[in-house]
Amino acid sequence: MTRSLGAKLVLISHIGATACFAEPTRIDDESEGGSEDPGTSGGEGPSTSAPTTTSMPSTTADSGSGTGAEEGPPGCGDGMVEGDEVCDDGNTDDGDGCESDCQPSPGSAIWTVVEESDAFLGAYTVAVTPGGDIIAAGATTVGEGNATWIARYDADGEKQWDAIGGEGGYNDVFRGLAITEDDRVIASGTHRTEGQLDVGYLAIYSADGEASGLQELPFGITSYLIGAELGSGDQLLAFGGVDDGEQRPLVASFGPFGGGWQYELSTEDSMAFAGQTGLVFDAAQLPDARWIGVGFTMTRGGGTRAAAWLLQPDGSDAQPYEFGDNGTDQFIDVELDDDVIHVVGRQAAGDDDGEVWLAELSMGDSVTIAWEATWADKSFNAANALAVADGVRFVAASTNDGTAMGGYDTRVLRWDGTNAEPTWVSPFAADAPGRDYPGDVAVAPDGTVVVVGVVASPDGGEDTAWIRKLVP
Repeated sequence: MTRSLGAKLVLISHIGATACFAEPTRIDDESEGGSEDPGTSGGEGPSTSAPTTTSMPSTTADSGSGTGAEEGPPGCGDGMVEGDEVCDDGNTDDGDGCESDCQPSPGSAIWTVVEESDAFLGAYTVAVTPGGDIIAAGATTVGEGNATWIARYDADGEKQWDAIGGEGGYNDVFRGLAITEDDRVIASGTHRTEGQLDVGYLAIYSADGEASGLQELPFGITSYLIGAELGSGDQLLAFGGVDDGEQRPLVASFGPFGGGWQYELSTEDSMAFAGQTGLVFDAAQLPDARWIGVGFTMTRGGGTRAAAWLLQPDGSDAQPYEFGDNGTDQFIDVELDDDVIHVVGRQAAGDDDGEVWLAELSMGDSVTIAWEATWADKSFNAANALAVADGVRFVAASTNDGTAMGGYDTRVLRWDGTNAEPTWVSPFAADAPGRDYPGDVAVAPDGTVVVVGVVASPDGGEDTAWIRKLVP
């Protein structure tokens, strides 16, 4: 695997003590200070203790579009948050985190939650419910292995519950989330069986965090699920890969059964991916009920090409359409906005370089690229995830100077229309480079942007999960 697979396939090899969660630290805007009140949670069921809140200045965007100098409320710019002001940094300058009307700058943080944990804790995927609640999921170390972790926060970042799945000593992780109309959560990922076989699986959680409906893929060979999407007729499509000495793309269909979902058919059954090597990272259902999957195919020389597959609802017709000749090109995520197909990924010649790659796909007799743009901040740049709302794209990307895993930095990009450059770019922590990594991004019903990831512990302990809400 190359690093460009991002948080969706980061190798979790952290070995630590049994996970013991303190309450998350929540970071709001403006004044410094606050207190912490540690607690614990864990086990198979959810915990519901409230988070501790501290305050510090918000992270601002590298470059903000601003709205021009607007006259703010009376007293705006005096350093005191009053009346209709959301922030007041003591001036009336735009683009510095607090605008001239005392509203947060585009791309700035509304709040940030950093979980406290005695063991490694990673947030790799996020989804937002229709009511605005935030679901984050990933993995944590338990004993000598990894266990799944999932948590629910309200729209203000207050944790409602979290849960750990698995008993440790295994290699369990969640990498994808889907939300049902009745507010259940479908988490997809990988589970290591007692026979030491890694298999893709689904777990269903109720709105209050109770787990049910575990479904494992039935192949008898190594398999992994990177995500799942709900389609028409309550069809659930999951995607990832299988490996029996040769890594093949995988798409599996689950049908509604007994209040949950039951495995029905996959590309392993139909042999739709016969002769192909690679992975499917994401998929979306088209208006004509077909699905489009994106990922990469392997080349004979050991590199990768970005790929898009058109799939019939029954999993047939999986001929790839390939893109990029740089050597290590990949599509990571796909989103539909009306009838526009948006994809993000990475163009690169090798493991230690690359650019964020953003494109729109067009479908006719074949799949082609209708528009594309690239972006780079350092020598290594990769898009990890994409969210789209009303034609505006939000990309969670990682940058690195090419030295080591610990040198990653988060960049969240807003990209409007077919512009050659992003509207704004927001880091996780501009004053502490090389310490953070993004996993996923989503748009909330109120238009705000939610990002999750992993950050190095400030006290030198294990890396931990973060969740942030941004001004769009």
